[in-house]
Amino acid sequence: MSIADLASCTYRPEKCVAIAHEAATLGEEVSGEVRLLTTSRTSAETVLLLRRFWSRLGFSPVFATDASETAALRS
Repeated sequence: MSIADLASCTYRPEKCVAIAHEAATLGEEVSGEVRLLTTSRTSAETVLLLRRFWSRLGFSPVFATDASETAALRS
């Protein structure tokens, strides 16, 4: 199920974001990029909060729009 599908089933779709990050193995330093999937309804406030949160944890947040939503909008 895509984040756009999940967001459409909630009362607060503007706060829905999917987080995709590969888990680190024990003893491995956790840092790098974290991919965050948004929808067309995700608010700017939510994006800003997540950008600050992941940056404080030492990650570089990269935002993208859910591909399944983009495909559905085109058809």
